[in-house]
Amino acid sequence: MNDLPAALEAAEVALDLAPKAQEVLRLVGLLRLTQNSTKSPLEVLRHAIAQNSNDTCTWLALASALERHIFTDDAVHERDPSLVRKAIDAYDNAAKLKWESSSTVPFQISNNVGCLLYTSPSPRDATLSRMPSSA
Repeated sequence: MNDLPAALEAAEVALDLAPKAQEVLRLVGLLRLTQNSTKSPLEVLRHAIAQNSNDTCTWLALASALERHIFTDDAVHERDPSLVRKAIDAYDNAAKLKWESSSTVPFQISNNVGCLLYTSPSPRDATLSRMPSSA
């Protein structure tokens, strides 16, 4: 129980055996995200969405992985408007799927989108931001 490194290792083996299985791709992406794996969750989560674009959980995981990439990876990508847009789009897709299934849309989606918009440069002026770069 609670052996996430072993779970990730097993999921990676499953991915080798079934590289196009949406459930395996989603699981590997989620575990990589949870474990702060040296392997990026972005690629497998994008593949999972390509297999099933109606999976809210995968869209939320992709948005979270993009946020982590924007705010914690090397400074080259920090607050890149195109990456911010991709994260917002992923949250929007998740919210749309929740709404269409008559499920409650978690307030955290709106909160995260608002924070992304607030801390990122304006799409009209990539040099401006409402927050200091250290935020």
